[in-house]
Amino acid sequence: MDEGKLLSESGGETGKMGEGTTGASNLPPVAWVSASQAAKVMNFAMVFCLALMALVITPFFSTVAHYKLYLRESAVGVIFGSWAVGYICCSIALSLTNFSRLSLRSINLILRAALIFIGCVMLMFGFLPSMIPPSRSLESEIRLTVAFSALRFSFGVACAIFDVSILTFLVACFPHEVSEVVGLWETSAALGALCGPPIGGVLYDVGGFSLPFVVTTGVATVLAVGTAIVQEKSRTLRALFAQRVAEQRRREEEEKGKGEKKVAVSFTLKHTKALLLTFPAYQMCGSAVALWMGVSLFTFMEALMPIWYDSMYSLSATDVGALIALMAVSFGIVNVVVGKALDVFPLGRPYVILLSLFGLGVSAFFLCPSFDLSTAFSFSSSRPSIVLNQPLHTQTLLTVAVIAAVGFAVFYSGILVGSQSLSVDAARRRDPDLVPATGALMKTMSSLAGLVGPVAGSELVQSFGYPRTLFFWGCASLGMGVVFWLMFVCRPPGSEGVFLKRGERNVQEEEEGEGEGVDEKGKLREEKTSGTGI
Repeated sequence: MDEGKLLSESGGETGKMGEGTTGASNLPPVAWVSASQAAKVMNFAMVFCLALMALVITPFFSTVAHYKLYLRESAVGVIFGSWAVGYICCSIALSLTNFSRLSLRSINLILRAALIFIGCVMLMFGFLPSMIPPSRSLESEIRLTVAFSALRFSFGVACAIFDVSILTFLVACFPHEVSEVVGLWETSAALGALCGPPIGGVLYDVGGFSLPFVVTTGVATVLAVGTAIVQEKSRTLRALFAQRVAEQRRREEEEKGKGEKKVAVSFTLKHTKALLLTFPAYQMCGSAVALWMGVSLFTFMEALMPIWYDSMYSLSATDVGALIALMAVSFGIVNVVVGKALDVFPLGRPYVILLSLFGLGVSAFFLCPSFDLSTAFSFSSSRPSIVLNQPLHTQTLLTVAVIAAVGFAVFYSGILVGSQSLSVDAARRRDPDLVPATGALMKTMSSLAGLVGPVAGSELVQSFGYPRTLFFWGCASLGMGVVFWLMFVCRPPGSEGVFLKRGERNVQEEEEGEGEGVDEKGKLREEKTSGTGI
């Protein structure tokens, strides 16, 4: 439908586009505010739904795959890791295209199509065991592994398309509310991740393997189609959307008139090389490896730990979902607290990363508690057995495991917040153009960890068992903490200047801007700063 016609229906004038929502229509300002809020709610509901679908299988799939579909731990790890492969491949492809230059109508259509496609993939995932009957033969294991991995790969591709599409769409529709939009986007995803495991566990216990996938597919389809219908039928929403489309076209025409060229590639190897070579090792390399360590251990737990909890403690899918929800709540609370604290005391970022790496390693030792040292350190390939004749002993082990899981979530949050804020702030201080490359580097490391964690962890579990695998992984985290500490100790003199408190940093920037190139003191300060790599 023509944008001018839509606006004329609402009492607006096409020539006044860009002067604000209230100036583009004779509708009351309250109506425009309501339309904006409704548009946000509809889009963030889809973000919530996607995050819920991504984690709804966590409490039960690995257990069902191992005990009922006769898949080994290595096959389960490959299935979970294939999502990261699809996400990485699609993210790289999208970074090399002009995706942000697509029209808003196209992006709006793509994100809804991606959500419906994800729902179809989830539905096929739920009925795959019926289409490929499981057996104990190697041929059956290969068929199921390939089929599940292909679906997870497709799921990762669609998730990448959806994430890029909806973020681009929201930023284009609300250009003056970017911070609010990004914050609400992350909050919606976090709520979906929090609700996914317990909902999946309850649905599985109530209706079996297929029910969680049927329910989430129905919800995704209703949201994708329903929000499109509401957007088309609502007078104010149609006018608001038409205004944004017209504003986008006007900006493109202005850029053409100025002779500006479109940027086809948003992430270059030149920027990546600058990140790795011009900064102190602990700011980029150390942060990236710390992030990789935390995400890889988290994805390993997500993929395989339900098998351990089911075999050792007979926890149902609902119980496992509740445990994951408890970890998610702890993670969210610590995210806010640590983020606020590091914003006030930026000098503490390296210490938070260091403490979190050591804490992550210690937590890994107790995720699968075993009080029999010969069981924990022997190198027999058989799964260790713990005598659980006494209920008190069972409760003690389970309590230790739950406390360790919550502690893991706390330290994992410290790694995520500390490493990303450390690297991004250092890049912003050096050159704002390096900030997107820094984000891409961190996202790439976390995606690679999402592949390595389940695949490598499943191979270790299959060879050595859960307690020894987590013991080795805990030692690796402690070793990474030592390496990061050495990087920090050997940092160039003055490199901590990037971590000044907010007020001190602003004063220093003003002084450097006033004194640069004026007197000898300013020249010395400039030379000193350039010599430290900041």
